[in-house]
Amino acid sequence: MTPEIQAFAAGFPTTLAHAGVSLLSRTTRRLALTEPGTAYFESCRRMVAEAEGAAAALVGRELEPTGCLRLTVAIGMARHVMPVLAELGAAHPRLELDVRLEDRYADLVAEDIDLAVRGGDLEDSSLIARPVADVVYVVCAAPAYLQRRGLPRKPADLANHEWIHHEQSPRQLSGRHAGRAFHVRIRGRLRANSGPAVLELLRAGAGLALAPLWEVVDDLRAGKLKVILPQSELKRSRVHLVSPAGRTDPPKLSAFRQWLIASVQSKP
Repeated sequence: MTPEIQAFAAGFPTTLAHAGVSLLSRTTRRLALTEPGTAYFESCRRMVAEAEGAAAALVGRELEPTGCLRLTVAIGMARHVMPVLAELGAAHPRLELDVRLEDRYADLVAEDIDLAVRGGDLEDSSLIARPVADVVYVVCAAPAYLQRRGLPRKPADLANHEWIHHEQSPRQLSGRHAGRAFHVRIRGRLRANSGPAVLELLRAGAGLALAPLWEVVDDLRAGKLKVILPQSELKRSRVHLVSPAGRTDPPKLSAFRQWLIASVQSKP
């Protein structure tokens, strides 16, 4: 008798009393399965195998991103997040994606949103923020604008130029130049409520703007924009993934976080 059958024999009675069927044949020398016992053993073995397979499938399902991932994404981050979502959706066909592009700070709990992709500092202590990238900023302008107005040579010159503002940006530019801190009051007649709109005005030669380096790196390489005072150190900020506190971290959230970090860390 094989060890597998011995284990079976140890765990079951010699007969099925309710059916009047003998499962095992015992003598002083040997223990063997009867013909009904053999059939019963094979049936039990198949059921155990199916149960183990079902458990394995359940574990796999828990590890596989599934369900609906609801996101709110800052408009300026769309060009970085959307390709990540496309790749994530292609890799995980059982995952649904519901994305809102908006610069407002949505109420994640009230609106049943899983994650927000946000820049800047987190003020709401009831949320959990995980940093995914540092963002370097540069002042830049189109060559056409610089031909009209001239190239700023020092921080103080920035006060005499036309600026394109994001409506949430401060009207003072701070940084360090030649090892010294500076603070310059900047002015401009153009304001926009989205990062992409600011960038389009910048490319059109409407003025100077403070822009994330990763948003303008292609324009700089192509000569469509020029960095102003490149030796200056300006502000940095962080991109965060923000989620409500107290919630579990299902595979759909973990997968998106990993894909987004891998994508943004490959950018300047």
